[in-house]
Amino acid sequence: MEQNVKEKIKVNIIGAGVSGLCAGSYLQMNGFEVEIFEKHAIPGGLCTSWKKGDYTVDGSIHWILGTDKGSGFYFMWSELLDLKNIPFHHHDERICLEVNKHTDKYGSKFFMSIPISIVCKPI
Repeated sequence: MEQNVKEKIKVNIIGAGVSGLCAGSYLQMNGFEVEIFEKHAIPGGLCTSWKKGDYTVDGSIHWILGTDKGSGFYFMWSELLDLKNIPFHHHDERICLEVNKHTDKYGSKFFMSIPISIVCKPI
């Protein structure tokens, strides 16, 4: 999209999570003026950690979608980050979910393949 320098378009983005930051980066790379608004003190959305009572919840330190070269998201990340200089550790098992003695070591189809009655008790 070509822009006239006299008519520079400003885009406001609400939310500095991964999607907001990526959208802002792509818009700036294409000549738009961007301002990102975030209600929290730090950016990152769920790709950050936060406190819940006495616990620290880590949003994505162990695995980030698309960092494997075979992933569809790899191209996007490679445009935005220097993936060759960021150490990633790819594990055979990304996540292990266990609900009522049912286990899914990959987390990809867990809730799609088991009856809802196993996950939730009737009200």
